[in-house]
Amino acid sequence: LTIQDITDPEDWEESSDRFRRVITGEVPSSRAQLRYLHRNGSKAHVVVSTALVRDSNGRPLHLVANVVDITEQVEAEQRLIDLLASKDEFVASVSHELRTPISAVLGFSQLLHDEMTSFSSTERMEMIQRIAEQSVDLANIIEDLLVAARADIDTLTVVQVPVDLRAQTAQVLEALDFGTEVAHIELTGRTVRALGDPARVRQILRNLISNALKYGGDTIQIKLNSDDTTARVQVSDNGSGIPEDEWQSVFELYQRAHDEPGLTASLGLGLTISRQLAWLMD
Repeated sequence: LTIQDITDPEDWEESSDRFRRVITGEVPSSRAQLRYLHRNGSKAHVVVSTALVRDSNGRPLHLVANVVDITEQVEAEQRLIDLLASKDEFVASVSHELRTPISAVLGFSQLLHDEMTSFSSTERMEMIQRIAEQSVDLANIIEDLLVAARADIDTLTVVQVPVDLRAQTAQVLEALDFGTEVAHIELTGRTVRALGDPARVRQILRNLISNALKYGGDTIQIKLNSDDTTARVQVSDNGSGIPEDEWQSVFELYQRAHDEPGLTASLGLGLTISRQLAWLMD
């Protein structure tokens, strides 16, 4: 093969121009980052250093080219760039997600403080209920953030005690605000007990059920079962589902299959920390 055969067509003009300038003596040497074609069809990122070797009288003898494969370095740099970009987006999302419930809590609290007598008892109860709902949302967001932060620095721990999964699921369902969109939620299966951390089990269940409520269809099924070694909780709905090409990426930190502002799950943390917690509890 020739140099042109293995050079990415998009880089050939630059590559040949650099060789020409070295051969003609316009420059003593050249160094460039190019892309070469790998035998398996992929593209390899390389640094090519080229110099013209002369004899004692200064006459050109031959070219020496040194090629260093930096593909892993380039890919690592790109992963870092992507991570930094996703974290910047994540910070912006967190700011938005926290602002929404905080604004509601502050607004209703201020109204109740300044104009308590202006509202009927029913109106006051509705405001208090909204404050409570938004406070729960805040607590859930902060809990997910804390788990993600602890996982990053390997300080996340869990306890292992007998846990009644049906009772924990019922507790999560009772705490969640279903809204008016969900037509039916069905919990089936006998009582299943497993070793785990009750609070972390509820956190996993909350994330899975919240995803179904926010992004799924109008029917949600939660099935409990177990065998000799493993307890299972299956949350499913009749929505459109996650595109197949995103089945793995949605478990990565800060990744989202849906881009809907104003929803806790848009932080891209729920599935990541749910899987981490499940692993920690074995």
